[in-house]
Amino acid sequence: MGKKIFIVRHGKSDWSTRDIPDIDRPLKPRGVRDAYKMAKLLKQKKEQIELIISSPATRAIHTAIIFSRILQIPEKNILIEYKLYMADSVAIKEYCQKISDDYNEVMIVGHNPGFTSFANKFTPNDITNVPTSGIVILDFDCSSWKDIAPEVLKDHFFDYPRKHRILK
Repeated sequence: MGKKIFIVRHGKSDWSTRDIPDIDRPLKPRGVRDAYKMAKLLKQKKEQIELIISSPATRAIHTAIIFSRILQIPEKNILIEYKLYMADSVAIKEYCQKISDDYNEVMIVGHNPGFTSFANKFTPNDITNVPTSGIVILDFDCSSWKDIAPEVLKDHFFDYPRKHRILK
């Protein structure tokens, strides 16, 4: 069995309260709606995520919880990882390569610019930006997380909420 990583950028955050630390910024109502929309899309695709690893930022944790509810992932399979808070692509890759090989399908929830850069380490087409609530799925033909590399990328998928907005 291969390894599949789901890169999810947190939902749209609320900047209305500027006197709180960045890590504590919540989601906007649109961020909540978009996270539900994208989680439902993954459910329709019948994805079987085994583990969610989230940045400790409030907006990332809230996004991870929404995905876990829709995809029916038990709370014991949600981890908070401080190394993912505003991590660059190198740190994200190093972290992913240390994921236990007991898991084959893992979601990470976090931030840009690191998540877009990380996705672009593997995808053949450059992704300009993973927008809020955007999802990149990287499907690797390897049996260990330490072996993830562009050469073993079997397939990839990229989607985001704006693609699904109805024009009025």
